[in-house]
Amino acid sequence: MDGRDLDSDRNIAREYTLSLSRDLFGWYVIERHWGRIGTAGQGRVEAFRERRQSLRHLAAIKARRKSAKKRIGVTYRFVKNIVLASG
Repeated sequence: MDGRDLDSDRNIAREYTLSLSRDLFGWYVIERHWGRIGTAGQGRVEAFRERRQSLRHLAAIKARRKSAKKRIGVTYRFVKNIVLASG
């Protein structure tokens, strides 16, 4: 899932990416990266043994993104959705 907020009047150019995948050991891995477009930004990687745990955490992250306008003054427009291949 990729989100962006662009507002040239307020000098805002932020990006947020969120992905869910499986590693070689079968763990579900959530990767997040955020920051100003064109910079290295910040990131976090979290791993879960069970798919249900990862999906619950993913839902919590998405819910927090919805409150971004109230917390940090930007509203992300998501341009891609997460797809996890079965396996």
